[in-house]
Amino acid sequence: MFCLIHRWKIDRALDDNQELPRSTKTHIANCPNCRDHYQQQARLIEQLEQPSPAPEAPPFLRARIINALQSTEPRTEPTLSVPVWVPIAACAVIAFFLYPRTASLPSPLDPPIAAVKQPALPSVNLPEVNVTKALEVAHNTLADPYDQEMKNLQKDLQAAGAYLGRLVPVRVAIND
Repeated sequence: MFCLIHRWKIDRALDDNQELPRSTKTHIANCPNCRDHYQQQARLIEQLEQPSPAPEAPPFLRARIINALQSTEPRTEPTLSVPVWVPIAACAVIAFFLYPRTASLPSPLDPPIAAVKQPALPSVNLPEVNVTKALEVAHNTLADPYDQEMKNLQKDLQAAGAYLGRLVPVRVAIND
């Protein structure tokens, strides 16, 4: 019944190169299927740990590859020689044109900005908001579809219970 759990423990212990738990050792001693699984996994790990020899390429293939490499002419990519100062100068020019400038610097004789008389803004009367009523409306707006869905589910369950009650003459639960 617990073979699946013990096989998982076997796999984990072998993968992590750890000793098997005592309960799994006892299970392996009593279960031939898990014992076979343990032996197969141990053999598999031994085979994976042994290095396998790399296959040697056939002589004709090696000769073909070398001839193909020697027959192609190396491509020369054109190189563009740019002095080191060019990118720096380009960044300086871009920064010069992107930096915002002021139209003119204020003279010491100009009045400060705060001293300039600002026109008075008209007052606006905002209506009072009844926060409690607004929250109740928002709650009802959000909750009503869910309440209706719950009522529909209750009706469906009652109908299914009544149908099953007609099929089986025993009443399981009564909700009056």
